[in-house]
Amino acid sequence: MGKNPSSISVTSHAKVNLYLDVRGRRPDGYHEILTLMHEISLHDRLTFTAIPRGIRLQCDNPEVPRDSSNLAWRAAALLKRRSPGHGGVHIVIEKRIPPGGGLGGGSSNAAATLRGLNRLWGLGLKQEELEALAARIGSDVPFFVRGRAAVCRGRGEIVQPVRLKERYYYVLVLPGFPVSTPDVYANLRMTLTSPKGRARLQHGVMGETNARKGAIMPYNRLESSAFRLYPVLRRLKKEVLAVCPQGALLSGSGSSLFGICRTRKEAWVAREKLSRRLKAKLMVVQGRL
Repeated sequence: MGKNPSSISVTSHAKVNLYLDVRGRRPDGYHEILTLMHEISLHDRLTFTAIPRGIRLQCDNPEVPRDSSNLAWRAAALLKRRSPGHGGVHIVIEKRIPPGGGLGGGSSNAAATLRGLNRLWGLGLKQEELEALAARIGSDVPFFVRGRAAVCRGRGEIVQPVRLKERYYYVLVLPGFPVSTPDVYANLRMTLTSPKGRARLQHGVMGETNARKGAIMPYNRLESSAFRLYPVLRRLKKEVLAVCPQGALLSGSGSSLFGICRTRKEAWVAREKLSRRLKAKLMVVQGRL
């Protein structure tokens, strides 16, 4: 491959939130969050091909928009405005991350577009420059520019990479319906007291375990709101906890849930048990180190 190829492909990974706290609404309308995000092996593939002009986008999933409402499209348009001397791009998304599942597929696609077009067009943008552009697109996009694992603050644009000390495997439960993130946030009941889960973040960051229980301590403040709106998710979590004693959690605002396992074998055993009890789609994925 030459320095400026005419077509390139990049992977675009999903994520889970091992920790997610919401700390109130900001003056700009966003919510202040503190989260630990971890990329997983589930991924989309994006192919970028240089064309004379414009932005064209196609996807094998009919639920994904193909216009300016798509975050990958917005990322391409942002780079074109920044570097108007380049031609256009044809983007093809092979979709494996379910839309509306709390796994960050759209944000990941946007970050992949920034990285991919930086190479395709030979822009030479540094990591920090890509992250600054990513923050203009969406809250989770800066995380995916770096990927792996990170603590994210603010509205998600302040990214602190961390290295998890242990390998985790996850059993994903995909209920098959999307969740409205704005509705989940609107239904959130903010309190003046600090939730106990905030003290658990350092355990997840350091990859440490609770010595007595032998498990990491996940937390997601959005669960209570999502469970009120979608009671089936509460029932699904109970099923996952029954076979994943290390913990189970809603990812982001949902609808996807995940069970935490310490080994690949443990994850596949849990998946097999869940397959006898649930109609939801199940998947074993690996956290990226």
